Amino acid sequence: MERLGDLDVAGLKREIAERYRGPVPVDLELVTPASLAADARLAVVYSDFPPGR
Repeated sequence: MERLGDLDVAGLKREIAERYRGPVPVDLELVTPASLAADARLAVVYSDFPPGR
């Protein structure tokens, strides 16, 4: 989990404020694609890529 306030969202503040109808909720916890990819518990279940890629 990552806090929204810890992410670089400077270019999206207006859109985020519109989405939440108020100030940017910096304490909001999110699961980002980058955090999923970096998680050691991630396992490949299926791949049709050739081995070694």
